[in-house]
Amino acid sequence: MIILALQTLSEFDFSEFSECLTQFVQEHVLNYLEDENSKIRKAAIKTGCYLYVKNNKTIHTGNIDRVNEIIERFLIVSITDPDYKIRTKMLKYLSKRFDNLLAHKTNLKLLFQCVRNSVFEVRQQAIMILGRITDHNPSVILPFLRNELVQLLSQLEYAANIKEKEEAAKLLSLLMKYSGRMCEPYTEAMLNCLIPKLRDSSYTTLVPSVLLAMGQLSEVGGEMMRPKLGEIIPLIIDNLKDQTNAAKREIAVSALTHIVESTNYTIYPYVHYPHLIRTIRKLLLQESSLALRNAVLQLLGALGALDPYKMRQIELYASMSEESDSDIYEGCYWLYEGMIEEARRAGHHHQGVRKIAVDAKHVDKEQQNKEKIANYLQKSDKTDNIAQFDEAFYPTVAIKALMRVLLVPNLKEYHEIVLQASKFILKSLTTDCVPFLPIIIPPLLNLIKTNESNMTSSLFEFLSELVNNVGENIEPYCPPIFEVIYQYLDEKNPLILSLIHISEPTRPLYISYAVFCLKKKKKKQK
Repeated sequence: MIILALQTLSEFDFSEFSECLTQFVQEHVLNYLEDENSKIRKAAIKTGCYLYVKNNKTIHTGNIDRVNEIIERFLIVSITDPDYKIRTKMLKYLSKRFDNLLAHKTNLKLLFQCVRNSVFEVRQQAIMILGRITDHNPSVILPFLRNELVQLLSQLEYAANIKEKEEAAKLLSLLMKYSGRMCEPYTEAMLNCLIPKLRDSSYTTLVPSVLLAMGQLSEVGGEMMRPKLGEIIPLIIDNLKDQTNAAKREIAVSALTHIVESTNYTIYPYVHYPHLIRTIRKLLLQESSLALRNAVLQLLGALGALDPYKMRQIELYASMSEESDSDIYEGCYWLYEGMIEEARRAGHHHQGVRKIAVDAKHVDKEQQNKEKIANYLQKSDKTDNIAQFDEAFYPTVAIKALMRVLLVPNLKEYHEIVLQASKFILKSLTTDCVPFLPIIIPPLLNLIKTNESNMTSSLFEFLSELVNNVGENIEPYCPPIFEVIYQYLDEKNPLILSLIHISEPTRPLYISYAVFCLKKKKKKQK
């Protein structure tokens, strides 16, 4: 009953009685903070805070000293309560509306004690509050947070227990998130502490926390991280390839996105690390987690768009080579130099970007690589050689991708959406969709033959629209289309109208559906 009464009380609006609220909370709510029942203590904490959150006017217009006493009482609970969950909840309930009061000297001392708490969750909440209220009393809070930062770096470096190192890395992330300006001068020291942890294979469980801290550090350090990018990016890419831990891959993607955005290190990662785009593509195609795939798309947006022809050159060279990324980079340096020259002409200045000296050996290697890539490009099919400025480039890429989805049985739940997207593209192209028939017809007919009945109707409708769009240009594909129609044609079949629509445009052709049926009949008679 007490718990229910406290919960009901927290829903009341006391804005008209703001002068009496402080006294009411002191006399009728705070007494329950020392109750033996932990559920009653939790309800009392929630009610006390909610009454002030809903009646924020009371905090500023009421008796400040008495309100301070209540806040102090709340903070004492967050230190002394035997249940760590209640201590954590207490700090969570102290929202931004209490910031002015929390910044008072007496309350700050209690918060400092919470940071020293043995329970990690309590320390987390205390650091978040201190970072949030720094601007209210910087002369007291900043020296303490600097000292805490140094202690966390020492804990991350020298703690014997992996769990303690993990906690130190997570608290560093929070400290940088909520007190970024204070952490900026320590960027180099933090990098020197974090990078070895990513490099050491014995810290596998620690890596996600370190990646999180690295991503947050990039927000703080920005351009100051550029000299270390050559060490950081390969380590992050290695974690992107790790198939054992999906959560770690998601954190690695997020960290790389933060680093790229904060350091303005765009476009060049494709050239410095040619295998990066292949890694990103694998994540998009193979990952089942929607959150991770969204994070990968954000990373692609942050990296920027490279000219498709140059991207093709990098990918081909990477696929031909079994060398490391750095060796591939030296092989592609002629392309990189061209990008630098373009940037110079555009008036951009890129700092901290690696350059390679051109000598006689490099010139020979450059010529060989150019010839290799030119040969590969010539061997590719015609659609792969379409230039970016060609109008057919983007429809070709889109239709190829959609047809690949149709060929994968495990993705059958997306087949309807693929058909709708394909219809839209072909409708916009009208008769210009003829060059795409070799890409569309084979997988479409294969799917009709093997598909379940619930999709057959949609597939025939799509085929009907396609045939009507291209008209007489469908002639080379008539025999296989007629074979499929012949299997399904029946007076009682509900698909009869779609089948007639498909066969109708073929009447003037040399190979019409009628001729096809007659030939079939003769074969049967023989």
